[in-house]
Amino acid sequence: MKQSELHSENKTHTQNQSIVTILQIYIHLLSRNITIIVQHLINKHPCSCLTMLLILQSLTFYLISVITAILIGLYLYVTRNFKFWKERGVPYIKPIPFFGNLKECTLQKTSIGEQLQRIYNEHSDKPYVGIFSFDKPSLVVCDVELVKNILVKDFQKCMDRIVSIEERFDPLFGNVLGMLKGQLWRHLRTNLTPVFTSHKMKMMFCLVETCGKELADCLEKATADGKLPQDQCSYKMY
Repeated sequence: MKQSELHSENKTHTQNQSIVTILQIYIHLLSRNITIIVQHLINKHPCSCLTMLLILQSLTFYLISVITAILIGLYLYVTRNFKFWKERGVPYIKPIPFFGNLKECTLQKTSIGEQLQRIYNEHSDKPYVGIFSFDKPSLVVCDVELVKNILVKDFQKCMDRIVSIEERFDPLFGNVLGMLKGQLWRHLRTNLTPVFTSHKMKMMFCLVETCGKELADCLEKATADGKLPQDQCSYKMY
């Protein structure tokens, strides 16, 4: 039994060596034939070969030039606003091209909340500090009085949020109060304000408490093994 297995292994090894040898001969002949053909073309048609070489060089140079121009144009486009805060005399954090001040968030190393908290802690001695959300200038306000003015006194100038979803793309989230802008936001806020009076909030407390307990029970069941659920099916139960 062992002798037959050894014989079959030797036979297979010999076949593999033969295949490799044939391939090496074929590649050698192929490269030799290509060299002969190129030399023949150069000897018979030197002008045509020279023209083709010049055209190839021109195309290579043209392609490199186009790629370089696109990269330079893209760099200038994404950095066009990087002097926004400097020109206005506002203290700012030096941005990184293509990322602004959100590199860690873009690379998913931290969340936007943690990133803004870090910026706030590092510049809490200033009333505000300028940052860049990729290529858009943004302002982190650290002074409490300025925050009050923005949210109360000057709210008419600052009520729109950066993030918004159009209703035609998502009818549900497109009508959420936090996603609306302008008059649509004002109209919905006016209609929702009477709903959140102290009396009605007290009436809804039992419902909120019941939903909270159900959520807590679901979380306890889902994390019974000490691990957080990662798949989408686990989140549907909430």
